[in-house]
Amino acid sequence: MAGTVVFSYELSPNADVVKLIYKCTSDGSGNISSPTITQEGDLAYFQPNSLLTGVIGQVRIGPGAAGVQPTASFVVQLAKSDDATVDFLGGIGSACSNTVALIDVPATSVNGAGMELFHDILVPYASGVGASKYFTLIVYLWLKGK
Repeated sequence: MAGTVVFSYELSPNADVVKLIYKCTSDGSGNISSPTITQEGDLAYFQPNSLLTGVIGQVRIGPGAAGVQPTASFVVQLAKSDDATVDFLGGIGSACSNTVALIDVPATSVNGAGMELFHDILVPYASGVGASKYFTLIVYLWLKGK
């Protein structure tokens, strides 16, 4: 098993920011690795396999409620579809609370600039979540070329 992810998005009124929403459920071993990603809602602009270009402006990781609440200090990464070693969260998901949402801005360790995407397909990964547990990963992406 690999875990499952349901993808959706919301586009800002000016179409310069997109809110990418990943509703994640871990597999029986408590991980999400190369998950099956489905989509709910509008397919017009973004899909799970869309090539994204922009700067990640903010990230929110929210644990599920009682019954599907993750294990404390679970780990979340947002990687490229073709390279799971690149974490676009910049390590901010390395010890997530199972009771309080994390809101942060990932930055590069080189110069503190925002994490930039250039024609990248994003895939959430997680470990230590607990068997069949749930969290939501929200990524605000400032689009380039707008």
